[in-house]
Amino acid sequence: MCRHIASVAAVVLASAGCKSASTPAPAPDPVKATSDSTLDEGRQTFRFETFGDETFWGATIKLHQAIAGRVHVARALDGVQRIAKGLRPPALDDMGLAEALDRLGMDLAETHGLRVDTLAQLGEQRLPTTVETTLYRIAQEALANVRKHACAKTVSIVIRRAPARVVLIIEDDGQGFDADRITSTQHLGLLGMRERAALLGGTLLVESTSSIGTRIHVSIPVEGNP
Repeated sequence: MCRHIASVAAVVLASAGCKSASTPAPAPDPVKATSDSTLDEGRQTFRFETFGDETFWGATIKLHQAIAGRVHVARALDGVQRIAKGLRPPALDDMGLAEALDRLGMDLAETHGLRVDTLAQLGEQRLPTTVETTLYRIAQEALANVRKHACAKTVSIVIRRAPARVVLIIEDDGQGFDADRITSTQHLGLLGMRERAALLGGTLLVESTSSIGTRIHVSIPVEGNP
């Protein structure tokens, strides 16, 4: 029995060895080898472009960031320019304060049928830039209030220069209001005008009587303001 088992085992082992020796290994497939090589290169390239320090995607992101930064800067500059134009009305540079105020009055008269009288006594020397701008904006807001709320028929605009101060008076014959309530939300325009004057060390007084009209008196120092 042992000899029979040994013989069978020898035959099996010999058969296995003959099969291994008689069956050649398959030849490599050149197409598959080329495909695998290309795939490996593609993986390496993808890894490089995705994770390298100076990668394609990194450069693209940097480019987008640079463009976005330029856009933000351009928008900021545009905003500054628009603000600057809003703070300094072109009419002041083109005509001067006296004529610019007269133009405001004429526009109000033409568009709303009011009688507007303007008197300017400023002399030949120009006022400081900030003073001119503030007075123009206050007059603009005051006339807007007349147009919206006063129901007036006549309006007067007087501006005159004293040795150390400039005074602006705007008066209408409209319906008036309770001057003690100028701190309410109904008169935020008046509060803004008062704040404009205060920023330059000036004052703004409001006198108003129901059914008689409103008088706004603005006084701003000339010296010490740029």
